Amino acid sequence: MDVNTDNNHLLTEDYTLTKIVYVNSANHAYSEIQLDSHLAMFGANNAGKTASLAGTKLLLFPEVNFRKCETKFNFEGKSGLYSMEDSFEFYFPALTSFIIQEVRNPEGTFCMVLHKSKDYGYGRYFIPVPYNGLRHLFWSEETNKFSKNISIEAIKQFSKTNDGIYLNDAKEIRRYMFESLRADKKTKRFCVLPLKDSGPGPVEAFKHIYQLAFSTNTVETDTLPSAIATLIEMGRGREQEKLNADLDGIDKVYKALYAREDALQNTQNHLHTFRQANEHYSSLAPSYKQYSKSYVSLRAAYELARKETQPKLAEMTTKQSKEALTLSRYESQSNALSGQIKKLEVNIERDDSGIERLEAKIAATKKLIVSYGSLGTIENVERVLNDDINELTNDIDSLKKDKSIKEALKNKIHEQNTLISEQKRLNTLINNQASAALFQLPSEAASTLYSLNSGFGKVTVTLTGTQIDIIVKFAELFSTTENKELLFCGEKLDQQKSLYDAIEQLDAHKKELKKVEDRLSDTYKELEELRNVKTEEEVDALIKKKSLELAGFRSDLQKVRALQDNEADLFDKQTVRKDRQHELAEKRQEFGKEIEYLNQQKSVVSEIDKQIEALTKTSISLDKYEQILNKAKTQCSPDYDADLDRTIEMNDASMNALQHNGTDCALSISRLISELNKLLNAVPIDGTDIHKERFTFSDCRADMHAYKAVYDSLDYDLKDLRTNIINHNQFINSQLHELKTAKDFLKSFISEINKELNNQSISNLSEIELLVTINPAFESLLETLSTQNSFDDALLSPAFYGHINKFVNEYFDRRTNRLKLNDIIETITYSYVMAETKERVNKSQSGGTTTTITAFVISVLLKRITPEYVNLNMPIVVDEIGTLDRRNMLSTLEQIESHGFSMFCATPTFMSHLCQSVKRWVQIDKMVISEPMVPNCHMNILPNDVACFGEVQHET
Repeated sequence: MDVNTDNNHLLTEDYTLTKIVYVNSANHAYSEIQLDSHLAMFGANNAGKTASLAGTKLLLFPEVNFRKCETKFNFEGKSGLYSMEDSFEFYFPALTSFIIQEVRNPEGTFCMVLHKSKDYGYGRYFIPVPYNGLRHLFWSEETNKFSKNISIEAIKQFSKTNDGIYLNDAKEIRRYMFESLRADKKTKRFCVLPLKDSGPGPVEAFKHIYQLAFSTNTVETDTLPSAIATLIEMGRGREQEKLNADLDGIDKVYKALYAREDALQNTQNHLHTFRQANEHYSSLAPSYKQYSKSYVSLRAAYELARKETQPKLAEMTTKQSKEALTLSRYESQSNALSGQIKKLEVNIERDDSGIERLEAKIAATKKLIVSYGSLGTIENVERVLNDDINELTNDIDSLKKDKSIKEALKNKIHEQNTLISEQKRLNTLINNQASAALFQLPSEAASTLYSLNSGFGKVTVTLTGTQIDIIVKFAELFSTTENKELLFCGEKLDQQKSLYDAIEQLDAHKKELKKVEDRLSDTYKELEELRNVKTEEEVDALIKKKSLELAGFRSDLQKVRALQDNEADLFDKQTVRKDRQHELAEKRQEFGKEIEYLNQQKSVVSEIDKQIEALTKTSISLDKYEQILNKAKTQCSPDYDADLDRTIEMNDASMNALQHNGTDCALSISRLISELNKLLNAVPIDGTDIHKERFTFSDCRADMHAYKAVYDSLDYDLKDLRTNIINHNQFINSQLHELKTAKDFLKSFISEINKELNNQSISNLSEIELLVTINPAFESLLETLSTQNSFDDALLSPAFYGHINKFVNEYFDRRTNRLKLNDIIETITYSYVMAETKERVNKSQSGGTTTTITAFVISVLLKRITPEYVNLNMPIVVDEIGTLDRRNMLSTLEQIESHGFSMFCATPTFMSHLCQSVKRWVQIDKMVISEPMVPNCHMNILPNDVACFGEVQHET
């Protein structure tokens, strides 16, 4: 074997469509149909032969739904094309409807499973498992019945378990099915039919080629021309070689060049007008720039001053009101404190006077108490005074009663005798303490009796033992509480328990004795006084004297009794005075701070008043400057983009200078506008508006810059125009060459196909070939292009471009503005030579002859659409096989076999010679299922149901 041939064999890749399975689809209940060997299908009309053949388009076309079904699949019946609804319900009448295709490629064998989905769509699983491993999901070989678990969910789970994928995007499906992807084995394992180019165009070409078997009425005008054009484009090596003539763009370039040439000539003719306007513009620019700079700087200074002054003035005015309120508050607070201080001072003076009076009264009372000597306690003094008052009262009453001195003497002598008796008793108690009754008793019993009546302390009597026991037992009936309250037999008495102390009692007796002796001395004196009274007048005088003494004692008693109240009152007054003095000190301290705040606030208000005065003066000046700026702006609009000069001072001199410069600039700008209008009318250019009114220097600046740029580049633009015209003419020449080459390549490609078509003879025909008719308008365009001189720097004639325009408007795709190779093919017809007359004709022959030629063409084109290293084995559908005679049928079979394909054909009538040729056949309407799952889906074609004649080469 030749080495190169051997190497080519090693590089070859085989792609075989081995099987198609219908499950509850296209009138099939369950059918397995082998695809890698020839097969003839016999059956009555409408039994489902053509539908079974056409169903392969659902598998081979990368689509996901039945929308626009008429153009996608061209499912055709006697009454025309089937609709989307009819086709969808035919192929997928139920959720248990599936169409499966088994494919064998260099990476192994896989199955493509189509199932029903919503909105007239269908999903597609790619599962890397041969159909033998998948069959149990649909059919049981043991029972020859449907599987119990036939469902989309079961397929989904099986795919997931076996590393399958699910695709419902047409672009992705196209990539997996038609790209060879030799470096990506994971994707390549699902390649069905590798194309030279897997873009939308080549895939559409494949669809057109495959559709030839089903539709002969559009072969010449639509299907075949489109497929041929795409195949040619795929065969051209470089992208630049593909016909893509932008003739519409040529006319656009011509119009642009023509307009530019006319504009540049006009521009050159008015060079003098530009120079005059530009000279005036250049002389005005410096003074206008200085004016604008001054205006912008002064306006900025004014705006800044106004921006600072107005808010500050408003702020200071607001602040003035606020601070004035604060000042008023401080004044009110200080005045209030001053009033409070004065009131406190008056009250303290009043307190001092009252305290002084009380202190004098208390001092006099204490002096009175001290005058009583050893009795100088308040209680004793009160007791003595009460006794004296009672005695004097009795004396006075006695004297007044019949004014009897005798009765008074009698009473006084009785008093004297009583006092002498008390004196003796007290002396006895003091000199013989043991004679006291309580002294003889136990201390507890003595205390109990003393508590009941303190008089028991003065009783002198000798007690017997029996008496003492009785008293002690009596005392035991008494007890005390924790608070020293006396209890008798457990019942509380309104009496506190007092302890009897003999020493304290002795001391009390001595004090009592002193009091009795003092009173006894006074009694002696009073008796003497009474004995000296003889007459009634002396009695009245004595009564008067004693009344005065009584009044004095009562006054002294009142003073003594009022001492504690006076002392308490004094303490309260002193406390009040102390609190007021403390409050006065705090108020004076607070008043001092308030005065300090008041003085500070007065300073703040004063400073604000000064600032407001200064800001008011500034605001008046700014009002004047604003009027000057507005007037200057009205005279001549400034350039607001001018640079700021921070050194310019805002004063009367600078403002007046600005106004003067504005007047001068305004006159110069008026003259500039006049010159510019002349130029605008003479040389209109892009970006300038002739009708626009211009008033300012800025209105002219952009136009003058535009004109300056135009005239500065005028020489360059004229030279560039000539270069562009030359390039444009050369491009026309290249387009002419491209169009001529495309036409020649088309004829060469058709010639090659014709050679392959003539390897077999068909009936009484010979020298079969495809005849291409070129679009007459295209031929005319080529002739026009060839007459043009496209090698100088002058534009071609307008008539030439008019011819191009006409062609573009009639034959261009307006969406892309491109003329493709398909656009220059008018028709492709079948041409042949009659054996009898040797005459070449292209009129239609019988249906069988047309079918045979079509099958020839399909086999040739399919071989050219795949890469050279690919061996493709797929069924070529021959739908009208029954119309061929034996010879033509054999020729068709040999042509298909020579390109490595199998023939998939159908006819209503059983033909033995067809069976001998294809070697495999089946009567589809004889094979039906006993228990269909879906109504109308009853065919049941199994591998064993296919009859064979002799040995079948590709039987799997």
